[in-house]
Amino acid sequence: MKYRHITVDRTIISSFVGDDAYHYSLVVSKKENTLSKYKCHICGKEHEFYENLSIPISNQLKELIDTNSARLVPIEDMYFFDKKQFVCKGLMEISTEFNFIFNIDLWIAIDALEMYSKKEDVDNSSPITVSGEIVSDLRPLYEYDYPIEIEAMFSNWSYNNKTVEFIVTNHKELMMDQKNGYTREKLISQMTKIYHPIN
Repeated sequence: MKYRHITVDRTIISSFVGDDAYHYSLVVSKKENTLSKYKCHICGKEHEFYENLSIPISNQLKELIDTNSARLVPIEDMYFFDKKQFVCKGLMEISTEFNFIFNIDLWIAIDALEMYSKKEDVDNSSPITVSGEIVSDLRPLYEYDYPIEIEAMFSNWSYNNKTVEFIVTNHKELMMDQKNGYTREKLISQMTKIYHPIN
């Protein structure tokens, strides 16, 4: 697996994020010899398709982490935020017309009280769902001006190396993409947003 790093200057796409513009790294990867390139309608060049996208934590939470704020307590690979939420890595899987799953790794916050209330079910190896929200910035891939709510899925009780799968519950476009997957046209549209962020 080769990894290619694309740095997107948030000042370029500040229209999406308002005053909290900052330098932001999208980490994308592809498998060798599995996907063709597509011709970009913006620049006329051929671009590669990518299979994985990693989006960092929100600027607000990153600042709390960097300043060792008491509001955000580290617990293994998660954080306990304002004594209300667990903040952890999340995985959103979207099928495609090609023979691969497009993975978006990002950060989510889940309701701590709800999770603890279901601890007995997890201890008995019963899968559970816990409500939460996405705390990474999905723009410019998706447009929204409200918290994106999710149902996170757990099958065991462990903080170590936790990456949680989830489904979106209140963003129509994301819900449809998770349900139906990306057509070739939608995949090209998403790749173009990565290569050419809108001013």
